[in-house]
Amino acid sequence: MKIGYSLSNNQGMEDIQGVIDLAVGAEELGFDSVWASEHVFNVSYVYDRIGDKPYYEPLTVLTYVAAKTTTIGLGTSVLVLPHHNPIRLAKQAADIDQMSGGRLILGVGLGGSANDLLQYGLSTERRVARFLENVHIMRALWTQDGVDYQGDFYQLEDANIEPKPAQGLVPLW
Repeated sequence: MKIGYSLSNNQGMEDIQGVIDLAVGAEELGFDSVWASEHVFNVSYVYDRIGDKPYYEPLTVLTYVAAKTTTIGLGTSVLVLPHHNPIRLAKQAADIDQMSGGRLILGVGLGGSANDLLQYGLSTERRVARFLENVHIMRALWTQDGVDYQGDFYQLEDANIEPKPAQGLVPLW
């Protein structure tokens, strides 16, 4: 059995070092993985829980955790994929995966808040199509050179990112 630990990046901890210390402690205790959540805006139920306190960005937290640990898996739970540019996210994820020795897992989702999507200038109507296109682009950039892609949201011509992920493909959950 594999057991992961949800970091407190989303609990309003004033001192980010406490979040990092939790990850290091989880590795020392033999946990399989640590997970960081994503919300950009402290609105709705997030605001009800933490008010104006910090909610740390998950990929930034996991990059720092990667530098402080050696074996524990590093996961997002979850990134709201339609909020992200898939080209930039593919590059960030590949870099983190390389720096961590192949420990990154991207938990991704559609997002449930219409307000959050609107803040990004996106509509809820096409979020599934955007999600699927993002997945397709990221997988292509991780596994191919010279990616050509013509989609509804993105067009790529001879696109290439380096380095590729250490795992070949960053697992998408």
